[in-house]
Amino acid sequence: MESIKQLNQKCSIYYCNLRYYYFKNKRMLFNFRQHSQGLTSDTWNLKFPLFEKILIQVPSDREEEQRISSLFKQIDKSIKLSKIQIKKLTSIKQFLLQNMFI
Repeated sequence: MESIKQLNQKCSIYYCNLRYYYFKNKRMLFNFRQHSQGLTSDTWNLKFPLFEKILIQVPSDREEEQRISSLFKQIDKSIKLSKIQIKKLTSIKQFLLQNMFI
C-alpha cells in the first residue's frame, strides 16, 4: 500500500490512467467519505493532510500495471463504440418509424 504522495512521485502514463480507476472504485470512495469532514454529504470536504495519508493498493510491478491499464483502455473503447452504435441504431429506428405510414 502506498500513499498518494508516493504515487505522484512515480507517475507514468500508464500509472496515471490506472490511478483514475483506483479513485473511482467503491472502496476508495468509501475511504474518502470516512476521512471527509462536514455535517452532510453536500458539505463534506477532504483536506490534503488527510487525503495524503490515505493508502491505496497498487500493482506490484510495471508489467501488471500496464496490462491492467490496457484492459481499462480497451473497455473504454468498447463502451465508446457501443454508444456510437446505439446512437446510429436509434436514428435508424426514428427514421423507420417516421416513414412507416407514408
